[in-house]
Amino acid sequence: RSCWALPRPIMPPTTSGCACALVDPQAAEALRRRLDDCGYLDTGRRAFRAESGAVALPLTAAGEAYAVQHGELSLAFLPPPTTDRRTSDKRQRMHGRCVAALESSGLPRADAARLFPVQSLPSKWEKLGDVALFAPRGMFEPGSGAAEALAALAPAARESLLAALAAEAGAARLGVQGRIGQVEEALHRKSGARLVWPPGAGGWVSFKENGVLYGLDVCRSMFSSGNGTEKARVGSFPCAGETVVDLYAGIGYFTLPYLVHAGAAHVHACEWDEDALAALSRNVAANGVERRCTVHAGDNVQAAATLAGVAHRVNLGLIPSSEAGWPVAVAVLLPEGGTLHVHACVGAGANEEDAWGRALLARLEALAAGMGRRGWAARLLHLERVKSYAPRLNHVVADVRLAPVRVA
Repeated sequence: RSCWALPRPIMPPTTSGCACALVDPQAAEALRRRLDDCGYLDTGRRAFRAESGAVALPLTAAGEAYAVQHGELSLAFLPPPTTDRRTSDKRQRMHGRCVAALESSGLPRADAARLFPVQSLPSKWEKLGDVALFAPRGMFEPGSGAAEALAALAPAARESLLAALAAEAGAARLGVQGRIGQVEEALHRKSGARLVWPPGAGGWVSFKENGVLYGLDVCRSMFSSGNGTEKARVGSFPCAGETVVDLYAGIGYFTLPYLVHAGAAHVHACEWDEDALAALSRNVAANGVERRCTVHAGDNVQAAATLAGVAHRVNLGLIPSSEAGWPVAVAVLLPEGGTLHVHACVGAGANEEDAWGRALLARLEALAAGMGRRGWAARLLHLERVKSYAPRLNHVVADVRLAPVRVA
């Protein structure tokens, strides 16, 4: 069943109602994540159980418009239950703290509450080390009333407000996340984040995830906490004695789990972005695995010539598509073949996944044949669904065995 909707008609708006997407309880969390990723989830309201038994997920105006236009969501206009609160206790506490901070800086309390309503404050954030990264919404959304009010505050008042936010987030530095824009930016996995407090703070952070030390400049390189389950899965692979080629190493997202937890004998990490390369070298050293890792700077196509026929396993951790690296991946496999972990963004429907999987296997076999590796067969071992990437689009990883038929 699709996690988007239950087959229910659109109900007319009620005076006190809000637009909600109705969903089967078993699929509610998956839909909630998708809506939130797209900015369609009203995070100022809590989800609640409708009389029908479905979970009602409150929508933003953009989410309501999407539902009406595309008809994929089961849209209803429902009054929140009397026990539902407009915001969580945590957000209310944050609001009270921020208003008090502004009042102590000389701004009348009523003005502070009017300029920065509860809905303008962050409802969640990503924590990397001592940096809290807020989504570019509310008071951090360019052009919004709260953002203009923030910019117009006297320096001392703005300092007090941001310090109060930092205290609530348990952070020493605050930043605002950017959005992945052009294709070239995505290929380099550049971060569009900017630090907003304290003034002049640098972006380098260090932290541990699943026993692996990571460091990066949050203003220069991306880090997706949503890939944590896949990094943990990589760390569980039986790689003892294996040579692994990581074609899109970045700061070491998957390179490090292969070395620290999976026990790979050696990892060849390919990366072309200068900022990511700097972080990758530091992270390899910080985890004490530099003797088992060779970093190849530049386009991985160039590295393929020196790595031909060495890999037991190849990681292709680039989304929305790693297809440009498929020829390289086939070329670096051992003569007896090996395993490919192919990342991609694929339609969420079962038929779409199946079609993509079949096309992937056919393409890999064709590439092998074109390289003189005739008689090689590709077999799908497993399809891992990592996370929602966008509505109706999932980040998946296909584990593929590609080898001569006699050993496939």
